[in-house]
Amino acid sequence: MYLVDTNVLIDALKSKPSRLEFLQRLSYSQPLAYCSVVVAELFAGLRSPAEIAQARRYLLDTIVYVSTPQHAAELAGSLQRQYKKRGVTLSLNDVMIAAVAIAGEHTLVTDNVKHFPMPELNIAPVPAS
Repeated sequence: MYLVDTNVLIDALKSKPSRLEFLQRLSYSQPLAYCSVVVAELFAGLRSPAEIAQARRYLLDTIVYVSTPQHAAELAGSLQRQYKKRGVTLSLNDVMIAAVAIAGEHTLVTDNVKHFPMPELNIAPVPAS
């Protein structure tokens, strides 16, 4: 399954044709999914009831929701601690998304590859638009 990062969903909501086409092509091979952190980030940026309705109708109701198991949350904390020891600051949101992808053996779809330096994470980078 492909776990889609927030930035890609935002671009899709803004009707960027290259993002929509890319997600559509991906969905032919494997289902698209999102997790709780993506929902929180998405809703933090939505400005109106119309945008919320659009996000639900065109994205959240059409792709798979993946819950965050406890072992993924534990992995996220471990990843953040490991990278902090190396002098690399990663946001908790990004390590949570990465941990959900790793724990569920999902491929992360993002154009913020630098936010996800974990070698155990499978990434499907989004082509430049």
